[in-house]
Amino acid sequence: MNLSFLDASKIVSSTKASQTKEFVFVASCQLEKLDVFLKAHSLLLDINADYSTLPFNTLRQYLSNSEANKKHIVILFPWDLCPSLDWRLGVPNNELDISNIIDEANKFISIVLNLNEVQVIYCDTSIPAGSMIASSLAVFKNIIQKILIENDILALSENCFSLTSYLNNGCPICSSKLSHVSECIASLFIPIKNYKKIIITDFDNVMWDGVIGEDGVSNIAFSQQGKGYIHYIYQTYLRKIKNLGILVAGVTRNDESLAKLAFENNQMQFDWNDFVCVSASYNAKSSQIKLISKQLNLPLDSFIFIDDNPIEIEEVSVALPDVKCVIFPSKTDCFPDFIENINNLFFLDSITDDDKNRTQLYKNRSKILPPSTEIGADLTDYLISLSMKLKAKICDSGNSTR
Repeated sequence: MNLSFLDASKIVSSTKASQTKEFVFVASCQLEKLDVFLKAHSLLLDINADYSTLPFNTLRQYLSNSEANKKHIVILFPWDLCPSLDWRLGVPNNELDISNIIDEANKFISIVLNLNEVQVIYCDTSIPAGSMIASSLAVFKNIIQKILIENDILALSENCFSLTSYLNNGCPICSSKLSHVSECIASLFIPIKNYKKIIITDFDNVMWDGVIGEDGVSNIAFSQQGKGYIHYIYQTYLRKIKNLGILVAGVTRNDESLAKLAFENNQMQFDWNDFVCVSASYNAKSSQIKLISKQLNLPLDSFIFIDDNPIEIEEVSVALPDVKCVIFPSKTDCFPDFIENINNLFFLDSITDDDKNRTQLYKNRSKILPPSTEIGADLTDYLISLSMKLKAKICDSGNSTR
């Protein structure tokens, strides 16, 4: 959830948590700008984040004399592993020896991982041009990637970095990513006991831009241009994880014959046959998801539900609290964080032939999904809280299709 500073401040001032997590927030940089966002995202998890931080650029001193009985969350940057790569120091005068850098990085990571009850996040950044030759830089990045994978360290992408912010106030994280980074940190408080196994995806305004029942098949968009571009990327992502063994099911408030029309021209990146099953009905989506869970014999806590409609997200969240509900972003700039958050919920490090064939194996359990007759969650209080108003308009050429 991408929070503005005002949203985060309201959550911090108005929300109480039933549990507290005490820890030392360890970094070589300034962390004050994360404070309100980290506390807000923690409160959304019913956790009060009570932590201390280090003075600027004292990480290595702390590691040599850390607090033995404290829990630690550490956020690292490339210059923590190799101080010569710090932008604030400028470009090093001498060519860096890649073998020495690798040795230093491995030793440093070992010290960090020896902290008491430690969890680590690595934030990638650009590296000053000229610091090392291209081949050495490639080796360095590959070694870092290997370290992250071997030690199960969460990695944040380079687009979280802001050189302006780092030089001006010592915080390397750009303002637009403060909420995202804080959400990733807060997620460490609740370890994922079970990796997710299946995505349940809505169709309209998720698989494509538009509402097929109103706009028609010819007017929905899912190509590499315009409004359909992020839907194209989303479909390629679904295709990728399906081939890695993650199940993908469809849930839509359309007739199946109408929903299927969009896939019949073979222009979709994700085919109809790639779905393990599709539940198409006008019943509550929570009831459709329960039916899929029963048919596939998969627990609800292994499900991710993706929809663009906040009301549908709320309905499933209330009726099926074990299901991870994620809203599809309405803004393209929010899409990278959306994909990253989803991807972190899967275990994709070790893929077997059985994993690759998983969709077909499960398809045999759910060839036909009868419409569910269960009643969904009562959303009366939620709908009242929206303070919606009905406005009547004269039908014209701009709204006649509705």
